[in-house]
Amino acid sequence: KMHQKRGEAFKTLLNVALQCGNHLNSGWKTVLTSISQYERICEQQGNSGTDEILGIATSPKMTPKKERFKKKAVMSPAQVSASIVDTFGSTCTSNIVQVYENSGNLSSTAVVHFVKALCEVSSQELESKLSPRVYSLTKIVEVAHYNMNRVRIVWSRIWSILADYFIFVGCHSSLNVAMYAIDALRQLAMKFLERDELANYTFQNEFLKPFVTVMRQSNAVEIRELIIRCVSQFILARVANVKSGWKSMFMVFTAAASDENRQLVALAFSTIEKIVREYFSHVTETETSTFTDCVNCLIAFANSTLIDVSLNAIAFLRFCALKLAEGELGELEAPSAGTDNNIAEKVQEKPSVSEDSVDAEKSATNVNKTPRAILFTDQDVHLYFWFPLLAGLSELTFDTREEIRQTSLE
Repeated sequence: KMHQKRGEAFKTLLNVALQCGNHLNSGWKTVLTSISQYERICEQQGNSGTDEILGIATSPKMTPKKERFKKKAVMSPAQVSASIVDTFGSTCTSNIVQVYENSGNLSSTAVVHFVKALCEVSSQELESKLSPRVYSLTKIVEVAHYNMNRVRIVWSRIWSILADYFIFVGCHSSLNVAMYAIDALRQLAMKFLERDELANYTFQNEFLKPFVTVMRQSNAVEIRELIIRCVSQFILARVANVKSGWKSMFMVFTAAASDENRQLVALAFSTIEKIVREYFSHVTETETSTFTDCVNCLIAFANSTLIDVSLNAIAFLRFCALKLAEGELGELEAPSAGTDNNIAEKVQEKPSVSEDSVDAEKSATNVNKTPRAILFTDQDVHLYFWFPLLAGLSELTFDTREEIRQTSLE
């Protein structure tokens, strides 16, 4: 039986949260824990035996033998609502909604305390292996939406907490919980990538890092496949705003290249093909260093056990070498006349390309550009781009497969 005194205390706690939220600090955990318990009461009073979102059945409560055969009065939905209203009042639900919505109006310090407390409460809800609850997890997604337009420095503090939380939930032992978390992260990423990235900042990369960590740590092939599909969706829908996020994306695909699941490897490489063929100019648009990340990713696929994937990856490595030789990365400065003793290569025309890479190069080049004469030296700025590519091809010449050895030598 619910007591009126408890209802009054809960209503008072909500009013304090709404009026003095900026001063609660660690007290937010008490508020959010109470809200979580209130929602659990509503679920129990409503005789809800399953979590509607996850579809996980809750274990029925065991009753004493003497009580098992006694008839119990079953409350109708109307009676349940009336009982809750009598105890907690009619404004509790609207006040709870305001608590989460008003998080966007909290001070920069208070909102960090709020988010930290919400993640802790959600972790407690997920501790149950039989019937984990995702109420606070859904609220985390809402709170992230409400606060996404804050000053970038404040948002980075919020995201540092949320990123660790999503990594934890993304590797949850319950597959349903983990998939729900990754899908929630996908929704937030799609929303965040609508915004253009500020110059000299790497927020896009920081936002996508949880996908990389979960991709490496998760033992569930379903989760790894979902991450590949999520990242592919980001590229198709938000390619112009990926910017620094390319680094994390290539790290995801690099992890997928060594996956034991052959179908997952093929799925990941199909996206890499699309990137190199159609979106190569976006890869180096913000940072030329992402060219090296792309090369390392292709080398990882070139070492795949799938022969078709390996051969196509080598063809795309040739294409990358051609782009680098033509000076299309933009920031490679030609050395001065006084350094001609260090000249290692002078590119005046396109190098020869084997038949395997012709199709990749034609598809990836939408606009014909006249090659520029570039003087390459042993300067670090030049070696930085050439060394990973040539070293990767060199390693492939020792591959056990004859076809791979010959193709990499060519």
